[in-house]
Amino acid sequence: MTKDDCPNCGRYFRWLERLRFSGLIRWRRVLPCPRCGTRVRRSRVVYLANVSILAALVVKILGHAYLGAFMWPDVVSLGLLLVGVVASLMMKFENAT
Repeated sequence: MTKDDCPNCGRYFRWLERLRFSGLIRWRRVLPCPRCGTRVRRSRVVYLANVSILAALVVKILGHAYLGAFMWPDVVSLGLLLVGVVASLMMKFENAT
């Protein structure tokens, strides 16, 4: 069983189904599993990944726009990007309660 499987029946979600769960329009979208009908959604780590990557982008833009050549915006944005990447790798499907 991988992180891209249904937690109830173990059905693997293909890339198009995972894209539907991604929540680009609505965060934490709840959809039924095609095989067993269990309502599943992506884990809560989606919030952490999205917010940290957006914050890294904002820090990078504002840091270079207002501070010029200082190094701390680069370090902060790199740390936030690292948090976003780790959170993205930890995302899995869970039952929607």
